[in-house]
Amino acid sequence: MGLLSGICILALCVNLGHATKIDPDHLKNIVTRFHEEFHSGTESHPGLKQFAFLMVLDKLQCSHGISSDFKPILPQKKAEESLNYIALKLARGVINNEHSNFCSETLMLFSNKGKTPLAREFAQLKSVRDKLEDGGCVIFYTTNTPCNGRCFGEGPFDIIGPLNEAPFDDWKNKENIDMYFVYTNTYFPKSHLEKLDKDKRALEYENFKACTKNGFQRLNENQPGKAYSIYQCDNNKCKSCDKNNNFCLVFKPLEEGSSGI
Repeated sequence: MGLLSGICILALCVNLGHATKIDPDHLKNIVTRFHEEFHSGTESHPGLKQFAFLMVLDKLQCSHGISSDFKPILPQKKAEESLNYIALKLARGVINNEHSNFCSETLMLFSNKGKTPLAREFAQLKSVRDKLEDGGCVIFYTTNTPCNGRCFGEGPFDIIGPLNEAPFDDWKNKENIDMYFVYTNTYFPKSHLEKLDKDKRALEYENFKACTKNGFQRLNENQPGKAYSIYQCDNNKCKSCDKNNNFCLVFKPLEEGSSGI
């Protein structure tokens, strides 16, 4: 074997062993497609203000983006073999013996009514396993930053645990799969704050902001496998987020905030 051939084979092996980073413009395009379909709504399906999706891309899609005719369908109730994503809206459920309305990310990650969590059901699909066989990208998206009362609350509905357990830990431990946690809006807990006395609102809001930032820190600190790349995406661009830029969080002034999107 010649020296040049040996170098080429080595380079190929190195390339196959590492993930392909997704271009922020491609990521923005994916998020925009979901928002265009889900926010606009139809006569039978009103537009959604809050939803979440879990999506897998093969290496080619990570580097070159999704097809121009990609059009996500409205939220599903189960994982579909023909789709490389699963998308959910806020809905009622029974999780940890509690009957309530749950955020879409909670419904994605936890067992609802004793069934297998939808994220695990999705990961078990042959189409999903085949798509990631040679590496790729996994995107977990939520419209709003997780609220501290449940999703980032270090309680029974804390999503940090499930995001670092099956199937995510398996993906995170594979060198050729890149992981992304993406959101659009910094959530403002309007309805919760309005229930409080005026003198308690400021303190509660400060606690809320601290809990949100702490949640993003816990997402990657002391967790198995590679870290999630955190991005904030809107109609203009996707920004890389970490503790150095406050995870791209933009908290509204208490007197100006609203829960609208």
